[in-house]
Amino acid sequence: MSHYDTLGVGRRAQAAEIAAAATSLRAAVVLDHDRDHYMLAAIDEAEFVLSDPDRRRVYDRTLASGRPTAAATASAAIAWPRLAGSILAVVPAAVVVGCVVWLLTRDPVLTQVTVAGAVVVGVLGVVAAAMLVAVRARSGA
Repeated sequence: MSHYDTLGVGRRAQAAEIAAAATSLRAAVVLDHDRDHYMLAAIDEAEFVLSDPDRRRVYDRTLASGRPTAAATASAAIAWPRLAGSILAVVPAAVVVGCVVWLLTRDPVLTQVTVAGAVVVGVLGVVAAAMLVAVRARSGA
């Protein structure tokens, strides 16, 4: 599935049409109670790639060549900065968990173990989600 298919726009769509399609799709997904995070990520990535002329030109060339692995590689290159941001977002959440444990127990060792565990579990979750997205991108799902 191409970024054009994701947004439901044609290959000659202008930036305003791409932004409007992404906004309406995002609203439809958020209104749905399931809130498919993979669909939101796909919409964000499609808008990110297609809204910039240089990225769009590279993406169009990749589509024209018919090499899905090149598209998956380009997609993964775009996704890694987002992955790093997600990992950095885990640390404040772990600190909050540690503060709650500290307030409940006043045990410094338990608090440190809890914060370290929360960071490890959070980072592993983000990495697992990134691997799942990469596998889906390579399989074309």
